[in-house]
Amino acid sequence: MENNKRYWLDLLTSYLGDSIIDVMYEIYRVMLVREHFYKDMSVDTLYSDMKVEPSRLYELANTLCQTRPSKVDEKSFYNLYIETRELSKRDCLEYFDYLASKEGRRSDFSPVPKTLLNTLIPSFDKDNIKVFIPDCEKYGTFLYDFASENRERFVFTSCRNLRLKEIYSHFYDHSNIRFLDGDYYTFGFTNEKFDLIICFPIMGGRSIFEGHDFISKEPSLIAAQNLLYHLTQNGVLKIILPAKVTFAGGDSESFRNFVESNYKINEISSLPSKLFQPFLFINTYLFSFSNGVTEDIKLRKYSLEKVEDGSALKVDNEQIIFKDEFEDIPAWNIDSVFNADDPEIIVYNNSKVKKSPIGLVASVFRGKAITTKEENGNISIINISNINDTEIDYTSLETFNEDERKTAKYFLEDGDVLVTSRGTTVKIGVFEKQDKPCVASANINVIRPSKMIKGTYLKLFLDSSVGKKMLKALQRGTTIVNINFKDIETLEVPVSPLNEQEEIVSDYIKGRDAYVEAIRQAEESWQNLQKELERKLY
Repeated sequence: MENNKRYWLDLLTSYLGDSIIDVMYEIYRVMLVREHFYKDMSVDTLYSDMKVEPSRLYELANTLCQTRPSKVDEKSFYNLYIETRELSKRDCLEYFDYLASKEGRRSDFSPVPKTLLNTLIPSFDKDNIKVFIPDCEKYGTFLYDFASENRERFVFTSCRNLRLKEIYSHFYDHSNIRFLDGDYYTFGFTNEKFDLIICFPIMGGRSIFEGHDFISKEPSLIAAQNLLYHLTQNGVLKIILPAKVTFAGGDSESFRNFVESNYKINEISSLPSKLFQPFLFINTYLFSFSNGVTEDIKLRKYSLEKVEDGSALKVDNEQIIFKDEFEDIPAWNIDSVFNADDPEIIVYNNSKVKKSPIGLVASVFRGKAITTKEENGNISIINISNINDTEIDYTSLETFNEDERKTAKYFLEDGDVLVTSRGTTVKIGVFEKQDKPCVASANINVIRPSKMIKGTYLKLFLDSSVGKKMLKALQRGTTIVNINFKDIETLEVPVSPLNEQEEIVSDYIKGRDAYVEAIRQAEESWQNLQKELERKLY
C-alpha cells in the first residue's frame, strides 16, 4: 500500500484508539459514500468538480450507514474521504490485515500466516466446487485474490461478529462469494454441504459454547466435529488444531475415536512451534479428513526456513503409513514414527544389546502433590529446581508435615531415577538416600529399578542422545514438557548384564566426580583472581 494511503488510514486509527472494528467501520462508511456518488458522476467529476461540504458529506455517510453513528468529527471524515480517493477495496482489505497483525494475542482474530496459505489452500482441477472458508477476517487479501482467480468456485465465508460481517460482505463483492448467516460453532448453522472446507478455528475458551451437545466444549474440536457433518461425499476438511489433540485424554481422546470410527484420515502434519506467534504460543497440527475409511495416512513434519522475502514452510520429513501401522501409534503421536527413521535410533534398534520395556524392569509412579509446605517439616520434597546436570541438590529442599504412614508409598529409595514430567526441559537425576524421608513433587515421575537394572545406568541411557529422542517422542506436550508415567513404562531401554552395568556406572561416577572437582577448582581459582584484582584497584 502506498505511503500516502497508509498515512491517512493511520491518522484515522489515531483518532479512534485501539478499536480495530471502529477503524474498519469508518473506512466502510467512506466506501459507501464513494459508491453512492459513483452512480451519478464519473470518477474525474467526483473529485475535481464535486462541491460537497464536510457537514453534507458527514450527513450523507450517516444516512447511508444507519447501523451506528460515526466516531470521528466531520472534518476528519471529510479529509479521510478526499485523501483516500484512490483506495480500492483490496487496499482496504490489506489495511484490515495490517490492523489485525497489530491486534496482539487474540486467538479469535489470529491471522493465518502467509507462509501457511499455499499449504492450506490446494490447487484445483475441477470447476463448480463449493468451498467454505470461514472467518474471512483471518485471511487478509488472500481470500479476495483467491475468489478473483477462481471464478468457477463458489466460495462461502462467515464472520462471528455481526459488525465484521457487515463490513467484509461489502468489500468481498465477488459474485462467487456468499456469506453464511449461521455460526459454525453451532449445530445446524447451514443445510449446505461443501467439497472443501478450510478452517483455522478459535484455540481455547469454553464458556461461549455452553449448552451444545458436542463431544467437547473446546471451540477447535467443536468446529472440527461440526464441519465434518457438512462435507459432500468426496469433500475434504483441512483444519488446524492444537497439538494436544494428538496426545491428550478426555475430550481429545473422544474426538480421536469419533474421527477414527466415522471418517477417513488423509493427513496429519506437525506445524512449526513459532508459526502463529505472537498471536498463539501453542503448537499446532494441520489435519485433513474426509468421508470414507482410512487406508493410508500421509504424515509430515514442517519447519520454518528463511527466504529472501521472509520465511517459508519446509517439509523436514514425510511418510505414508498404512492403517494397521497407524493403529500401533500411541494416540496420534506421529513423532514416534519419525523417530523410527532417525539414524541414531536405527543403530540403537539394530544393536545386539538386550532391550526391555521399562515397565518390565522397574516400577514407575508419579510424585506426590503437596498442597501446604512448612519449614522444618518431617518430610523433604525434591522439586524440578533441585535436579541439576550432574546430581540432585539436597541442601535446599523444601519440607512439609504429614503422618509418615500416609505418605510412605511415595518415599524415595536409594537408586530411584527421577524424570521431570513438566517444565520446559527434561531433567533426570538419581536419588541417594537421605537422613530425612524424601518424596518427589507431582511434576516428577519416579522410576524404581528392579534388581535387573541400576538406576545410574538407566539415567545414563535416558540422558544419551538416543534416550532424549525417545523421551521426546513420549512428550504429550510440545512447548511445555508433559510426560505421563504410564508412557514411560513402554520405553525400551538396554539391559546389559549387571557386571557390565556396574563397570559403566563406575566409569561414569569417576568421570563425574573429576568433572565436579575441576569445576570447583576453576570457580575457586576465578574467585581468588577476582579478589586479587580488587585489592589492586584501591
